[in-house]
Amino acid sequence: MLQKEYWRTKLSPADQKTYDLIRAGLASQRERTAIPTFSGDPNGILPIYQAIWNDHPELYWQTYAPGVAQAASSFGGLFGSGGAPRFEVIHPTLYQPKETASINASIRNVLAKLDALKAQPKIDQIIAAILHLAKHVTYEINNEKNQNAASALYFGRAQCTGYAKAFKLMMDHLGIPCILVSGSAMAREGDPSSMGPHAWNLVELDGACYHLDTTAVAGNVDDREDILASLLFLGKDGDFEKNHVWDRKSIPACPNHSPYRATKIIPSPGAGMPSKPDDASVTQISSLYELRMLLAREFASEKTCTFAFRMNMSLPTEKLHPHVMSSIQAALNQAKKSSSVETTCQGTLYQLTRTVSP
Repeated sequence: MLQKEYWRTKLSPADQKTYDLIRAGLASQRERTAIPTFSGDPNGILPIYQAIWNDHPELYWQTYAPGVAQAASSFGGLFGSGGAPRFEVIHPTLYQPKETASINASIRNVLAKLDALKAQPKIDQIIAAILHLAKHVTYEINNEKNQNAASALYFGRAQCTGYAKAFKLMMDHLGIPCILVSGSAMAREGDPSSMGPHAWNLVELDGACYHLDTTAVAGNVDDREDILASLLFLGKDGDFEKNHVWDRKSIPACPNHSPYRATKIIPSPGAGMPSKPDDASVTQISSLYELRMLLAREFASEKTCTFAFRMNMSLPTEKLHPHVMSSIQAALNQAKKSSSVETTCQGTLYQLTRTVSP
């Protein structure tokens, strides 16, 4: 769904060749790249360059807007043998080689810390990346160098694109599908006059895609519970369309928010929860297979439903919970009717309310 070099896949085969040439030039930190594969309006190079900007946060020295020039050819002025002008993309680097050596070392150190999480559930890896940004990055505007991964992971100051690129770089390292989304958002909720350019992420988890406004979430959380409570963490289109605008044709739809985000972990049974784990209304589950079968039966209904189950397994609760939530997500994705799920959890006791979309 969110394949590697996602934005490259949106280009024509000819433009993909130009993309590859410019990417190679940027990777070598050259300041000019000849692109004999391109012909036509020079402005057509800009969307190609933007696709690289979105796909490759590791090229943090990439400037936002390149220059485009017609280059003199050794075979006769501006034109090659086919009579088409020869173009060069001018992309001066934001950082010099001496700087990039220090920046690379710092970024490698951040990514190495994430390596210890690779055996953990992906939701825990995502939350760890958000918490790193929340702890180490300060939001700062009006700085040309605040729109890349190095601004966040090395300098500790970033604007929205810097946050989103740093998060994508971490997700790429962890093998979690993630893309950068460019659009607009309101700085003040419900105030259209505060609408301005904005960048955030789309993340693929358990076979479904979700919006994640990395800047808003990382800038307003202190711990895991804060993240899970945020409407802008693993949210659906309906959550984001209230304050965000984007090209819906360019990215996959996100009809549901993630059940992880909807989970309410409570210290004692709340209103409507079974008062005892062995209540007759609670289905006793002794394996993940049994859980998947229960979810498949309940989600086969085309009506809203509420049901409870207790996990009777030897795994510690903190290790079992991500597996339960992943099973819920998988069942939600496979359900014939589009729906959302609110999950309440108290220890190993779970109550789900599934709401079927009209």
